[in-house]
Amino acid sequence: MAQEQEPPERYTRVLALGLNPPWIQEQVGNILRRVPPPEGSTPPSPLAIGAVGSEAKGQPLALKRMSEPYAVPGAGQVTLFDGDAVSGEVWKKIPAPKASHSLLLCWRKPGAPTWDEVNLKFLPDSRAAFGPGKIRMINLAPVKVSVQLNDEVFTLGAGKGEVRDVKVGENPIAVRAQVKKKIINLTDRSVQVNEGERVQVFIYQSDIKGARSPLQFFMEAEPAKNYQPPKPKKGSRRQASK
Repeated sequence: MAQEQEPPERYTRVLALGLNPPWIQEQVGNILRRVPPPEGSTPPSPLAIGAVGSEAKGQPLALKRMSEPYAVPGAGQVTLFDGDAVSGEVWKKIPAPKASHSLLLCWRKPGAPTWDEVNLKFLPDSRAAFGPGKIRMINLAPVKVSVQLNDEVFTLGAGKGEVRDVKVGENPIAVRAQVKKKIINLTDRSVQVNEGERVQVFIYQSDIKGARSPLQFFMEAEPAKNYQPPKPKKGSRRQASK
């Protein structure tokens, strides 16, 4: 009887969207030292992704920065660990992504006091699904936004996304929203796109009380490719143990 094949390994990066807690210092003698932020005010770092019982290693995770790619299970539940999978605590669980290469978005639920209450969403992120010369705009905010991109003008509803074309070179983009009868200008600038690149855009709600703006904007141009961890070198411990 033929053995049932395990689902192929998949790959994901992680992007945590939120505001950093205020930078507070205290004086100890003649030295100014940063006061550690309150527990739960930032997402887990290092963060590991794998199955329970795996030996997945944690990687640094910073707000508004793409993580290095992770290898993740191809079926069942994907477990996120605060620290390494062996010694860390389980943070969250989510169904495995369907796409071979994905981007895992993390953002706090509205009004959540800590990062224990988060939204998690996998987006297809392969070169085939999201290729060069494209801009992907995802509106995670609870209000619609108006977008002017080059010569196009359109509306992006709350919780909606759009993929549009961009050209090599400068691409003017302006994004605005109305919150409680007030017009919020999220961006009004150009994004430089090089040959073979794509652009990621996310609009999301501010997750800290007293923020200057109720909405936040993330935009980053990057090479359009299949992001995955480097293969282990020949003679490495990982290969030798097989």
